[in-house]
Amino acid sequence: MQIVVKHPFALYRKIAKILKDNFQQFSNTIGRAKRNMEILETIATLCVSFYSSCRI
Repeated sequence: MQIVVKHPFALYRKIAKILKDNFQQFSNTIGRAKRNMEILETIATLCVSFYSSCRI
């Protein structure tokens, strides 16, 4: 599959922008995932302590 481009630099700039945006999104996603894991751990801890206090 061949793509004929008249202005390759515009294409390179476009690709670079897409990669940069994706990288930013990717690192944001990692940050969010870390926070979510912390939230989940907190919830799990609360559930476990609640459950063990109910069992007694």
